[in-house]
Amino acid sequence: MATREQEKKRLAQLNANKKQTKKNRVIVPRERIWELLNEQLANIESSINAYDLGTLHEAKRIAAAIRILVHDTHCSHSLLKQLNLKSRLKYSSTAFKDAPGNLLSFHGLVGIKMHVDPIPELSKTTYERKVPLELNLAKHLTFDDWWNEVVLNDRKGGKFTRKSLVLAVANQDGGSHVDPEMDEDYYKLTAMESMGITKFSGPVENHVHGVPLDNKVELESIVAIGDELVRSIRRHIAESSR
Repeated sequence: MATREQEKKRLAQLNANKKQTKKNRVIVPRERIWELLNEQLANIESSINAYDLGTLHEAKRIAAAIRILVHDTHCSHSLLKQLNLKSRLKYSSTAFKDAPGNLLSFHGLVGIKMHVDPIPELSKTTYERKVPLELNLAKHLTFDDWWNEVVLNDRKGGKFTRKSLVLAVANQDGGSHVDPEMDEDYYKLTAMESMGITKFSGPVENHVHGVPLDNKVELESIVAIGDELVRSIRRHIAESSR
């Protein structure tokens, strides 16, 4: 066991390290923060393009970038807050409202689209986010209303806001960290298809049990959130520069 004198030395060294670490930190110039903001916007746009070309895991990078842009904790500071933009922006929301009394699963940011191919095996049914024209008609919300708006509900207890979905993907499912334990509702959404939406494929006589759609509702929703956020920020910057 450590003696009292050894423990005093250890604590003194820890305090010295903290002071040294603090001494070596510098205030990042505002111009540098703006550069990092533009870098994250470009990262999201690049990942959206790659996602649309078929690299679906790019959605997880988008979740990590969204977190960098807007999520604040006691020990981390979002880029938008550092630039005093977070509370000044109006955030585009393309989500439609969940209808009162609706008993079906709700996916407010994405629709479902069939892609028919002459070769039946190549036909696809996918979740698909809104097109740019619809984004131009989006409602504009405060950050808190946008971040906490419910965008997915599987009717089995799994209800997700933009915040809970982005942080689950970023913090638990590989966006920037892989957690050995995952939120149960998110796990059911991703691994057990808790939305309950399926398609039928193959000969009609085989249409007994449906199979999952050809992409993931949580990933398509993340891409939609990234698209909303980038457009909101770029619109604000353009209007401010007039």
